[in-house]
Amino acid sequence: VATSICANGKAVVFSFAQIEVATDNFSERCKLDEGAFGAVYRGKLRPSGRLVAIKVLKPELVSRQDVRQRFTREAVSMAKLTHPHVVQIFDYGQEALTLYIVMEYCENGDLYKVGSY
Repeated sequence: VATSICANGKAVVFSFAQIEVATDNFSERCKLDEGAFGAVYRGKLRPSGRLVAIKVLKPELVSRQDVRQRFTREAVSMAKLTHPHVVQIFDYGQEALTLYIVMEYCENGDLYKVGSY
């Protein structure tokens, strides 16, 4: 069970099962993007209705300790940052063979794709 703090200061509690429901079990329809190490899905947590992005490590990479450590390091480092120009991390963890990071959903997506850089 994960807890995140909303902008209004209220705690939102969610579980991995809710993440699966929010992304329609990580369906292609909810996939935002995919890279060499994993994919990012758009989800809507219930009952809060909060939109989130869920980054998931590819299952075939979960067995590699170096990749798991890198993924976890990324989540821990980003979770420590608080800045208006940095995506907020709500949770990260592992459920069976799924390593994931639950983060703030940004409506305009990847800066590189929208031409800002």
